[in-house]
Amino acid sequence: MNLGEIWWQTIPNAVRLYTELGQNLCGGTHVVMKHPAHLPWKETFWEKFEGYIHEHDSNRSLKRVAASDIGGEKDSLGEYLLKRCCKEELRCQFRPGIGYAKFLATRCERSTLKDTYLVIDGAKAEQIKNWLPFLSEYTSLLSDAGSGCACLILTEDSLEALPCKGIRQLEYDKFITEYDSLVFDLIASGEQQVGSNPLRQYLGELVIAVTGTDVELGAACINAGEAFMSSPRKVLKKLAETGSYSNGNPFPPPPEKEELQNRIWVTQLKLLMPKIELFRKSFLEHHKEEIQKHLPCKNSLQEWVNEYQQVELGLLWFFYTQKYFNIASSREEQNLKLYREARNSLAHIEALDYAMVKQIW
Repeated sequence: MNLGEIWWQTIPNAVRLYTELGQNLCGGTHVVMKHPAHLPWKETFWEKFEGYIHEHDSNRSLKRVAASDIGGEKDSLGEYLLKRCCKEELRCQFRPGIGYAKFLATRCERSTLKDTYLVIDGAKAEQIKNWLPFLSEYTSLLSDAGSGCACLILTEDSLEALPCKGIRQLEYDKFITEYDSLVFDLIASGEQQVGSNPLRQYLGELVIAVTGTDVELGAACINAGEAFMSSPRKVLKKLAETGSYSNGNPFPPPPEKEELQNRIWVTQLKLLMPKIELFRKSFLEHHKEEIQKHLPCKNSLQEWVNEYQQVELGLLWFFYTQKYFNIASSREEQNLKLYREARNSLAHIEALDYAMVKQIW
């Protein structure tokens, strides 16, 4: 299964989006949907949406048209439907005084409007504003809500609330959340050969921290695998120079260096600090009797530490250098040094390099 299939087939809110679009159209409701500039894997979206329509209403055809082919005048949508959905003998009966909405609504049985769902792609806010009076009037004049043509209008423009009955307004960003993107990134990263399962989790969490809800960019980062974990900025720069979305548009440049480092640090703080804390507790339990003998004492903040459970890694390292306890192996010494350094870096808002991340996993 490719990544586009994973997004539009397995992520619940992505499925809910095209399902609601289909439900509204099949019920005779026009829909205006605002989506981001890069609707993820748009062609896969169309396949899933068309599949839903054909499954629930096999009697109607789904026609896609570019908004630029319709025009932006007040009567342009009505004129388009008259030309494309009515035979010449019916078109000849049209008179401007009747109006497109009334003419088409009262003659649906003699046209292909009753058999058509029209998808208008790439509409501008001004076009939609000019089409609304026609759609509203046309819908109100239909003898049955489902007897005429229902339209799905896709736009990247921000819109004010639509006051018209029979027209629903949906926004991609209100369906799709960062949590959906995280689920997708974790599923996609689970397919990567990057070592242990925890490292796959780290890859997914790092990608969501860096790319947010831009799932196509996130997918490209996931495909980079270990190279992305090792040097996110380098991969993002390369993607911006040579990569592109599924629609052919280039990926954006990476965030500013400081901002990117902050996102990496947040991910590491979330995932690594619990591991560091587990190591500290385990180490203290293993050496508790030796450590407790040298308590109470003051830590680096000049606070009294009375119980061994309260000893932090910095003080623990000091005890070790003073030979207050013995370490059985060089591996144990290396781990104590590693976890102390990692904890100090994260505490000072410094991201760890990937080599240290791998050691802690």
